[in-house]
Amino acid sequence: MMLWTKEKISKLTKKEIKQWFDVYNYGLLEDRGHNINELNDIEIKNISKLIETDYTNYLLNLVNDSNFVFYSIYYLEDMIVSICRVILINDKYYIEGLETHRDYRRNGYGKKVLDFTISELSKRGINKLYSSIRKYNTASIRTHESIGFKVINETKDNNIFAFDVLRYSKIKLFNEWAPEYNDSVKKSDESDTYPFSGYSLIKREIFDLVIESDETRVLEMGIGTGEITYPIYKLGYDITGVDLSYKMIQKSKGLMPNATLIQTDFISAINELKDEKFDVIIFNYSIHHLEYINQINLLESLHKNLNPKGIIIIGDVMTKTNKEMKELSNQYKSSWDDEEYYPTYEEYNNQDLNKMYSIEYKQISHCSGILKFSKKKIIIRKANINDAKGRGYVHYQSWNETYTGLINQEYLDSRSLDKCVKSATEYPENAYVALVDGKIVGFSCYIESRDDDLKDTGEIMAIYILKDYYGYGIGKKLMDVCYKELVEYKQISLWVLKTNLHAIKFYEYLGFELEGKEKEIVINEKTKLNEARLILLDNPVKNECISNPCRYSALPLYKDIRANNNNIKEIHNDEFDNSLLNQYSSHERFFRISHNLKDIDEAIVSGFTFRICDINKDIDVVRQIINQSYDDIKIYNEQILLMTKDRVYYPDLWVFIIDKKTNQEVALGICNYDKFVGEIELDWIQVLPQYRGKGLAKMLVLNLLKKSPSSAKFATVSGDIDNSSSPEYLYRKCGFKGKDVWHILKK
Repeated sequence: MMLWTKEKISKLTKKEIKQWFDVYNYGLLEDRGHNINELNDIEIKNISKLIETDYTNYLLNLVNDSNFVFYSIYYLEDMIVSICRVILINDKYYIEGLETHRDYRRNGYGKKVLDFTISELSKRGINKLYSSIRKYNTASIRTHESIGFKVINETKDNNIFAFDVLRYSKIKLFNEWAPEYNDSVKKSDESDTYPFSGYSLIKREIFDLVIESDETRVLEMGIGTGEITYPIYKLGYDITGVDLSYKMIQKSKGLMPNATLIQTDFISAINELKDEKFDVIIFNYSIHHLEYINQINLLESLHKNLNPKGIIIIGDVMTKTNKEMKELSNQYKSSWDDEEYYPTYEEYNNQDLNKMYSIEYKQISHCSGILKFSKKKIIIRKANINDAKGRGYVHYQSWNETYTGLINQEYLDSRSLDKCVKSATEYPENAYVALVDGKIVGFSCYIESRDDDLKDTGEIMAIYILKDYYGYGIGKKLMDVCYKELVEYKQISLWVLKTNLHAIKFYEYLGFELEGKEKEIVINEKTKLNEARLILLDNPVKNECISNPCRYSALPLYKDIRANNNNIKEIHNDEFDNSLLNQYSSHERFFRISHNLKDIDEAIVSGFTFRICDINKDIDVVRQIINQSYDDIKIYNEQILLMTKDRVYYPDLWVFIIDKKTNQEVALGICNYDKFVGEIELDWIQVLPQYRGKGLAKMLVLNLLKKSPSSAKFATVSGDIDNSSSPEYLYRKCGFKGKDVWHILKK
């Protein structure tokens, strides 16, 4: 392989020029419209002579061309077989003229000359490379794409490609390093020198932190040879690994055949993983390949990929302070890698990361350390009068942060914090607040739509979040609780400032659509707010509840909306941690299962029949059956009457079983029907003690299911797992299915 610089071109021999032209000859003939397959050798020779003089002059004149950089020339023995040219146009480096001699094609020479060219540009500090290729030149397109060129633009005749030289160089470096990586790490660690001093201790520390978490999904960013996660994998943990080097990926695959391994860079991995959740995310000697600002952005982005109790672990060349890092770099000045960006606790803690993470630091060796990021808990709850000061501040500050430059500055400056707090004090209802570490950082408000032209519509009246807390999913959480409150409405609307493009993009991401309705709000002569209305046709909470009701909540949706007791915590079994028991005085486990209301069996017990309850006449009978069925429950007529005033009251699903011999009511079934999600809830199934064991409960449940309105989509039931009468067994015999278990914790 050789470079032809301007100096080399000025000294070319006739043989070299002839070989150079012979490589391009057939391509030049094709470019000029000649079909090679239709020409004989004499015709090709005569036409080529006409072209050769022009192109020889072109080559020799490159010494005076300010755009020319160099030619890469691939020799097979002393024969030129593949060529490409690098030029500089408007500060951008382009590859062009990639060609392989017709007799040597399909042997990978084009790829080799490209690889050599990229390596040379990398040595010169060039990080971006471009290429413009004719669309019909499929062979050249394939060669470019095979090493990572990506189409960024198209013209009528050409595809414009871009290439990340730095990325390619790193892939090449780690591919070459992969076979010796573990040995070189071990050597540095054992000699207690930069960069891998303390590596084995970091490996152990990461292992301990992972198994302490008592969770199973682990993501390693920069998995390398798999040394860090292999011990965890052997314990049965679910491992996902990301690495830029396919050779490193191969090493990891050999150790962990069932792991999910992705060959890509960290930023692309975020897009590929999307909303996948992990319990632990590991960076071991890998995050330093990103510049500091990109490290911060990456850690902020990964917040959404962490489960509530998730942690991020970073092991690397590390110090507590920036001053200590500077001293370390001076100590190892001769071997220090200035192209790597080693993290410090001070660097990270001074960023916005500490708003959403608790950050802990531990020094491992003189030049290595561990950082542990724990996800701070985001609490969303209903607002109360005591939240007025926090809500008022968020309202005041978020307007300044969001609307500066969008509305009249004089008006913004005239707003006062006191007025915002007063407004929050006067209107505490229909609002939720978001808290991080006990601090209110956002809130949302909901009402019935104020627009006369909208019927059966709920409205999200306001949602404000402090700018420092953007990107952590708080906005979506605040929207979700509003969706839940507005579930009874057919659709949801909201108004947004037309120039607030960031907010419009967020709402459109959630499924809202601009519907063309606009209005102008005149605040004063200088300040007019032009707003646009967006509509959400499908309430996502309703859809989620319908698709998986028993996983969505421990309660039917209508009860879940009303629940607002801070002394009770409902946790699904998938997220339950025994350590929570220390914080609560009472712990109960409840099953929650569902029926699809299809293929309902018959169950008739001889000597018994059904009668629908007439609450005006039968209220005493209802009370007596419930009270006689329990030793620890006492219900009164007033409570029963309240049940019949509820929106989920469905009189046809209040049913007695009658003993034909005595004409007495001996069992009672009560179901509620939430028409907004199509849910039948089995609320009370009671059989008098002396009639149990006859199959009446099954008869009652199946009859209620059969009597469900045609608009019902599913039925649910829940009960105490530890109940000695095993109610779950009864419902499963009636066709209920599922495996959701909820833990109810009470203070």
